[in-house]
Amino acid sequence: MLEFLEKYGKKITIKKNSYLAREGFPIENVFHIINGTCKVTTQSENGNTMSFGFFKKNDVIGEVEIFNSQNIATTTVISVTDMICIKIPLETSRKLAKENIQYCNFLATSLAVKITTSSTIFTQNILLPLEERFLLYLKHTYPNKIFKGNLLQIAQELGTSYRHLLRVMKKLKEENVLTPSKNKKEYFINI
Repeated sequence: MLEFLEKYGKKITIKKNSYLAREGFPIENVFHIINGTCKVTTQSENGNTMSFGFFKKNDVIGEVEIFNSQNIATTTVISVTDMICIKIPLETSRKLAKENIQYCNFLATSLAVKITTSSTIFTQNILLPLEERFLLYLKHTYPNKIFKGNLLQIAQELGTSYRHLLRVMKKLKEENVLTPSKNKKEYFINI
C-alpha cells in the first residue's frame, strides 16, 4: 500500500506540535502516518477539550472527511512527536476511494479501528480512575519518558479538574512513578 500511496501523494516530515487538522476548519489533505504519533481532540460548545486518543504508524487522518463529503475537519489533530506522513489531497483521496477497491478497503479498515478505539477510550474516560487515564496519557504522549506538559490543558483533555490532577501527580511522585528533574520543570516517567 505504501507504494500506492506514494504514487498519489508526497512524503513529508511534520514537526512536533504541528497541526494536521483543526476542528471546524477546512481540511485539504489526508495524511497516512508512516512514523510518529499525533493526538486527536475535540472541543465541546462550552470550550472544554477532550482527548480521543493517539494515532500512530499506519493510521490515517482525514478518512472521515473523505466519506462524509465535507471539507471541514471533525477533530483537531496535533503531532506529539516529529512525524513522517504521506500527504494526499482530499479530493484525490475521494476519487481514489471511489475507483480503487484496495484503497477503499484500507480506509474502511482504518475507520473500523478508529470506531473501536474511540469506544474503548470513551469507556476508559468513564470507568477508569484518573490515575490510570493519566498514566496511559503519559505513555502515549511522552515516549521519551520526559513529561513537561501543560497541566491545565491535560486536566481538560482527561475530563478532570486541575486540583484532582495535582493530587494524582503528588501520589505518583510519592510512588516514584514521576521523578522531578533538578530544575523541577519536567518529570521523568518511571513506568
